[in-house]
Amino acid sequence: YELEEPHSRMMAPSFGAIALTVLMAYPLNVFPCRYTLDVILSRSAANWSSSPSSAGFGPTPIPPRRRALLTLLITGASLLIALFVPGINIVFQLMGGTASAFVCFILPAAFAWHYDLPEVRSRAGKLACASLFLVGCAVSVLSTTVTLAEMASTRPPPPAPPSRLHHPLFDDRHDSHHHYDSYYG
Repeated sequence: YELEEPHSRMMAPSFGAIALTVLMAYPLNVFPCRYTLDVILSRSAANWSSSPSSAGFGPTPIPPRRRALLTLLITGASLLIALFVPGINIVFQLMGGTASAFVCFILPAAFAWHYDLPEVRSRAGKLACASLFLVGCAVSVLSTTVTLAEMASTRPPPPAPPSRLHHPLFDDRHDSHHHYDSYYG
């Protein structure tokens, strides 16, 4: 990033603030990811300690070796995503399509079914709940597929044609043969 132009110098503090925000927020995102992966991979959700720990009642601590491995897995995956995904808009599209389908369709249907709400007890209610769940799954799969297809089909734009005003072949101010010879040898 060049700081030569006046507007660039005015934007530098903004870039610094964004970098500081990402730097401070990244560990806060790793902690819940690491705990969730630990619960999914090695423990059941009911494995809460009944004895008080240093912070009161809560989950048993993750052993240091497993914590280091999970942290390495999370940071390595985020590094690979940062290196190979062409833009942050792809990440927003993937997360938005998946998360919005879960929040708006799948989770409400799953909670209504699980808690046996009165609206779900009838045949029509069960059909509506199942339909909401299936529509959410379809929206999630469709949005993810469209984003991945868009990512696979996008190619870098071709280089812009040279400007007519600055190209030696098209400069009308001087002898064009001289520029042709100097440009092509």
